[in-house]
Amino acid sequence: MFEVRFSGRKVLGLLLVVSALFSAKLAFAANPLYTLAASLDAPTPSTARPAFKLQLPDAGFERELKIADLGFAEGAELGALGGTQTFYFPIARAARYTGATLNLAYEAATPLAGQRSLLVLVGERVVASRKLLAGSDAQRISVALRAEDLRGDFVKLSVRYSGLLGDQRCFDARRANDSLRILPDSSLQLNVAKESLSQVQNVLALMPSRVAIGMPERVLSEAESAAVIAAIRLFRQRGQQIEVLPLAQLFAKPAATSGSWRRGVVAVANAADLRSLQSTAALPATAPANVSSWLFADGPGLLLSGSDPQLATNFLAARWAGAGEGRAFTVVHNQRSALQGERISFDQLGIASPVLDVAEQQSWSVRINARDLPAGRWPVALDLDIGMGADGHAQPAVANVFLNGRYLDGRIAAREGITHIHASIPRGLIGLDNELRVVLQRQPTGGDCRELSPAYPAQVLGSSSLQLSESATPDADFFSLAPHASEQLTVYLRDSLPLASQAQALRSIGLAAAQLSSAAAPLQVKRVSAAQIDKLPAAFIAWGDFDFSRNTPPLRLDQGKVLLATREGRELFKLEPGQSSLLAQVISVSGQAAGVWLHASGASADWPQPEAIDLDRGNVAFINQGGVATALSTERERLIEVRYPEAHSWLDWLERYRAWLVVAAWLLLTLVVLMALRRMYARKQPHDQA
Repeated sequence: MFEVRFSGRKVLGLLLVVSALFSAKLAFAANPLYTLAASLDAPTPSTARPAFKLQLPDAGFERELKIADLGFAEGAELGALGGTQTFYFPIARAARYTGATLNLAYEAATPLAGQRSLLVLVGERVVASRKLLAGSDAQRISVALRAEDLRGDFVKLSVRYSGLLGDQRCFDARRANDSLRILPDSSLQLNVAKESLSQVQNVLALMPSRVAIGMPERVLSEAESAAVIAAIRLFRQRGQQIEVLPLAQLFAKPAATSGSWRRGVVAVANAADLRSLQSTAALPATAPANVSSWLFADGPGLLLSGSDPQLATNFLAARWAGAGEGRAFTVVHNQRSALQGERISFDQLGIASPVLDVAEQQSWSVRINARDLPAGRWPVALDLDIGMGADGHAQPAVANVFLNGRYLDGRIAAREGITHIHASIPRGLIGLDNELRVVLQRQPTGGDCRELSPAYPAQVLGSSSLQLSESATPDADFFSLAPHASEQLTVYLRDSLPLASQAQALRSIGLAAAQLSSAAAPLQVKRVSAAQIDKLPAAFIAWGDFDFSRNTPPLRLDQGKVLLATREGRELFKLEPGQSSLLAQVISVSGQAAGVWLHASGASADWPQPEAIDLDRGNVAFINQGGVATALSTERERLIEVRYPEAHSWLDWLERYRAWLVVAAWLLLTLVVLMALRRMYARKQPHDQA
């Protein structure tokens, strides 16, 4: 028996605590997600009711999601008489769909007669099955989906392929020479109800593969420039194609009959810009960052406004993005927690591998990006945990680990418990985007093949981790900037940047930032008038005619023509003054990479505008319309040299004629030695005669 006594002061305190908890419960019930986000130091949104009404088509919009947009640009291929390929189509959980159709296109081929079949599942429900014939065949399957298939954040599509060769039971499936290819134009077509596309989260989740970033035709402030760069970075990392267009072009009156949503829009504007476009939108006057849904000429989109609209973009990229509901909301604060320590687990990196059934062989492929690593740390070892179910087989399984196509280590799987693999990572193997591949194999039953090997479940566990070290920081390559740029990225612009070049410059900066920093990392834009920057931050991107001579850039742009050539003199690339080009260089401070200098020359209308600027290895990159044409490291490269044909310093002549000078030096030394020997012999001969 327990006896509890309270004093009068304690009773009063307890009543106050209960009253506060009851008030908090009421606030959480009114707006639970926002209160939850605020309590965990996440961006704090609050609802803001816009004064406009979206005039969407009565039938809503059609949105087509292709597997090519999911990263399967070449489709997917199965073989060896079996396999499963799974696709996840992102959808909006809160949206209402008036219809959905799955269109699956495939090509099948086999030279041998047998029994092969195809099974199509949506979630765990079988929606189609086909018998595949011998020879070559191309078919298309169209299936109308149910409402229960569209619940959640994804539509899971699984394609199962299986077959056998007649009544033969003992054969090597790897020699079947069969193929099933899922074509990249296979798609999920959604009909979205018009009321659903007035919600910010639904528009964000269903944004098409092409996105136009709209900006007013005036000199943007530093905060607005940061918002444009952050929007480009966000949607480029989501896999969308980016273009930057004038705001007036995107605010044109939408066509009343248009029902196909093929291009998304994200616009950055303030109240004065909207009034100049004769818009009736009402924006919060003192909001730091406001994001609202809007109907543009191309369909639904997002409008970013406020004194610091970049906060809204960072919020949409964070894991708390689902906390923002409604047609519009305001973000007033953004605080990120950086990873620290000497070890980072797969769970912290957001890596989740599926549970697979292993009969003879299975493999897992996971991506590790340098943007997710802590600043000042670099991986030196891998600790892998593999969980496997008991299979009762006499021979244990074997696990092999590959990183970026290079074998790291292999182990015989443990009979009980977790299989642990520790593998050292060679220096220089890890770059910006890395692929870790784990292959689990088991020897199949031999002999007369009377029994089939049962399958057992296996998974790469989230407790697997990367061991980090401060001393393993890589050399001055582009990818070495990523951990620092994911904490904060500073962008330097010259005040002299012409208005006609502003949009293209911000687009190029945004594409480079998408490669080097995470989408939720804060951005700071500084417009400077001086050509030299006094104190460089830990991570920056500079655009324009800056003077980094104190930091000794890898390439000198004040020496006239730049020529890349082999040691034998064969010309590989030439950059002439006035030529329209885009060049990226790593700027180092105290031997460590600190930033990227983007320099464009020639007429702005002729600048290269690639879909992506993939800066990874090297400290110099030449960019053309197709992307990075040539990237090299002037510190490690031994087969390619940089020449300045118009520069005539004695060092250039020494480098150019180094081989001839070495030969001449040897000849001169030989002559000196011969003359010395001759004089010695001449002196010795009279002495001998005497």
